[in-house]
Amino acid sequence: MILTLISEGKTTKQKQKTSVRAGNPSYIWKNNSCWLDTALELLHATVSYDFETFSAACETLPAESAFRYLYCMLQTRQTLDSTTTTTKGLSLHLSKQRDELRVKLVAEKITKSTSSFEPLFVSFQVCFSLNVC
Repeated sequence: MILTLISEGKTTKQKQKTSVRAGNPSYIWKNNSCWLDTALELLHATVSYDFETFSAACETLPAESAFRYLYCMLQTRQTLDSTTTTTKGLSLHLSKQRDELRVKLVAEKITKSTSSFEPLFVSFQVCFSLNVC
């Protein structure tokens, strides 16, 4: 942030370091993660509207499925406490979860690599076709 100060008719510029919280914690970009980050944000916003119903629908998912892992990620995000953890700490936690999901998607041959730029919803279309979710 640059502040403009007027002193004795002269304009001087002084740099000031400011910390501003711009919104809720989110994912830290890493290796083409913007595709997955955006999909996870949209999914979180959608299921947060009625998480109880979403949870009930997910209870029957197989324990090792990619969808079950995704559900657990979203469930954990519902309980993150922004009052006791910094925004940076929460963002680091979310990013770690995202990276673990990427590894799982590669292990199940749903995506090609952990730096793949494929959107999450394309990945789960593949997941359905392979019957692994």
